[in-house]
Amino acid sequence: MTTKPEALGPYRLGEPVRHRGLFVVYEGVHTELGRRAWVVTTAPSLAVREEITKRLEERAALVSRFGGLAVLAVYEVVRSGDRTGVVFERPAGPCLADLTKALGSTGGLEPNEVVALGVLLCRAVATIHAEGAVHLALSPGDIYFTRSGTVRLGGLLDAAPAGATLDEKDIPEPGLEASYRAPERIAGDPPRPQSDVFSIAVILHELASGAHPFAGEGPSALARRVRTAAPPPLPAHAVDGLDHVLGRALEKPPALRHDNAGKLADDLAGLLDPSTSAEELVRAALLRGGFDVDGVKSTGRRALDIRPLLLQLGAVTAVMILVAAVVGGASGPPEPLGLHAGARAAYVRVLAHPWAEVAIDGEVVDTTPIGKPIPVAPGKHEVLLRHPKAPEERRSIEVVAGETAVVDVEMAVERKIQAPVDDSP
Repeated sequence: MTTKPEALGPYRLGEPVRHRGLFVVYEGVHTELGRRAWVVTTAPSLAVREEITKRLEERAALVSRFGGLAVLAVYEVVRSGDRTGVVFERPAGPCLADLTKALGSTGGLEPNEVVALGVLLCRAVATIHAEGAVHLALSPGDIYFTRSGTVRLGGLLDAAPAGATLDEKDIPEPGLEASYRAPERIAGDPPRPQSDVFSIAVILHELASGAHPFAGEGPSALARRVRTAAPPPLPAHAVDGLDHVLGRALEKPPALRHDNAGKLADDLAGLLDPSTSAEELVRAALLRGGFDVDGVKSTGRRALDIRPLLLQLGAVTAVMILVAAVVGGASGPPEPLGLHAGARAAYVRVLAHPWAEVAIDGEVVDTTPIGKPIPVAPGKHEVLLRHPKAPEERRSIEVVAGETAVVDVEMAVERKIQAPVDDSP
């Protein structure tokens, strides 16, 4: 059995941070610069094999394309003898697993914080999808936070090009937690962006409900439930509309899910108050968990004193009740479109990219993003979407009482191209 390497290139290796299948992540310190980093190399118990080293180098090259601030950056590839290592940026903040553990005694994340985290997570994953790749290892242990409340992704040596054929028998995906794996990945089908969408939805469902949606007795039972069982409904305190959004993202056939993480981010963002910053909500959760954020140093885990907020909220609520009483006497609450008194409503979820005005059966309803499904009478309906720079889009749908139909349209917006100016006389 090979002992742990003491150094790799200019990096002195400390204790292992975590094991990821064939690889081990070590704390590393650059001997000249003093820079701390994570160094990933082949597990010392394994003989160094050319194909494993090649896979390590290929995936490091793929991750280096992602760039930006959404992923832990690749610093360099280092070698000592026949051993190769990839040097990653060391996270500056806690991971999601750390945060949920810290918040355990205070009730976990607030409902709107779950949605805000989902928006930031999806936006980070969308940068990977934009490069034609898939993360494949999303789990609470690989989602890190900065002090400004943004999300950075780790676990990146599991990433692969979308549609790639992975020889899992020879070189299995390292470190992927099976409990967040999509059904098609369990079946061994090629990875696709919808696989990450499913993983994100499992994480958010778990955060919103406090339990894994497909929990089973052991890995085999869990894998079977992921492939066959429907997720349970979210608790009543979850943000309105989140159940519908996650329900679509957790569909078993990938084609029924959001096309990529960016589309899921759009839906989740529509559930938040437009004046609310997702980063601010996440910063509040980090501070409540006892972690430092920019401009505010935590004094440890503590319950939030909300008495001043409750006083303000009480005053605002009183005004809102007074206004509602005046307005409600004149107009009353809106009724579902075409629904007779006492009948059970059906629902239509309208998604349009980049945006569109929505009319159902000739009646203008709202402009996307629309946070909640639109209640309608069961039966057939005509949905019209308008954008000032795109042709109108029409869809005929039929909905059943109690169920939600999804209309997802990419508006063919005209992109104006500036013609070159001929300066010749």
